[in-house]
Amino acid sequence: MDPLSILIIGACLLVAWNIGANDASNAIGTTVGGGILPFHKAVIIVVVFALLGATLEGYKVMKTVGKGIVPAVECETDEPCRAINAEYTCAITSPPNAKVTTGECRSHVNGQKIIYLEKDRRAVLAAFLAAGVFMLAITALKIPTSTTQALIGAVAGAGIGLNLFGGMPAPINYAILKTMLVSWVLSPLCSMVLAYVLYHFFNRILARSGSRATTSALVKVLTLVAAMAVAYNLGANDVANAMGPLVGSNVLNEYALKGGWSSVESGHVYIDLHVLPTMVGALLGGVCLGLGAIMFGRGVVETMGGGITTLGPVSALGAQFASAITVYVFIQQGIPVSTTQAIVGGVIGVGLTKGTRTVNLRTIRNIMLGWLATPISGAVLSIAFYYILRQVLPA
Repeated sequence: MDPLSILIIGACLLVAWNIGANDASNAIGTTVGGGILPFHKAVIIVVVFALLGATLEGYKVMKTVGKGIVPAVECETDEPCRAINAEYTCAITSPPNAKVTTGECRSHVNGQKIIYLEKDRRAVLAAFLAAGVFMLAITALKIPTSTTQALIGAVAGAGIGLNLFGGMPAPINYAILKTMLVSWVLSPLCSMVLAYVLYHFFNRILARSGSRATTSALVKVLTLVAAMAVAYNLGANDVANAMGPLVGSNVLNEYALKGGWSSVESGHVYIDLHVLPTMVGALLGGVCLGLGAIMFGRGVVETMGGGITTLGPVSALGAQFASAITVYVFIQQGIPVSTTQAIVGGVIGVGLTKGTRTVNLRTIRNIMLGWLATPISGAVLSIAFYYILRQVLPA
């Protein structure tokens, strides 16, 4: 494996580690803040269910870096694809009767589209270094932010860097960027309003459910189920997005595990197991996410769980369900949103049920400044990293 591929793998693993360190709060911040579980037990939920999500369903959503920010490489024959990698081919997308045959470069391993940034893989490395370094810094400040936002900004920055320094007119889909920007504003607002309503709804329903012990047990179970679901989705979606470039660029290989044994009782047993690059990437990403949550996740979890407002069990339940419903509705409309922003909006919403004085406006201000800084900083860092990498690494 060449040095550039090793560096790309390391940068992707750094992003996955940061997902655990920062985004673990999405799943367990309210659970810890609501007093349902202590951090050292709640983090086990993140590790187990995120790893399950990554390994069982991560392959379904693995995409090359960019999520449409930088389009796939167009082609008419296999030649431009093989110029990037000898194993890439041109998948024809034009109608059979079209005058001009066009298609997109795809990996023969998993059929994923090959994006424009891969014409110079230093741009891929720059994007992931930028996202990883920024997320590391903002997590150290205990500010919950979105890995997705950091990646989107970094990918856009890498495309700009290609235009400025690489002599390649890398197209950037600004329409998608505008849609994402609108969703980043709407999702926390929707989650905040919904959490405010759900808090009162749950209070009324639980007041009629019977004894205090029964009510308390029901709230804890529902909140834990919500935390497990968020952690599972964190693995299935966020880890897949971080590790997708490794798979899409064929940096990871397929591994064959072969062996066997013989005995009088069982006869001859032979095992021939092939582990595809998607599974390798998902497993690596899931492990790094778990390590990030354990090693560096406590600070952001504390901010989410109590830094914005004091959470009780019912407050935690309302915030979790509000964020889950909000994200689901946006996804059904095909609009990408941040789970981090949705859960922050939910926490603010349940805090407002007790009045604005119970909400830490300074913490909210810092979080919102972090949201604004995340994509911008990711883009600026990515441009800078790409410029530096062009000077120190061969193409």
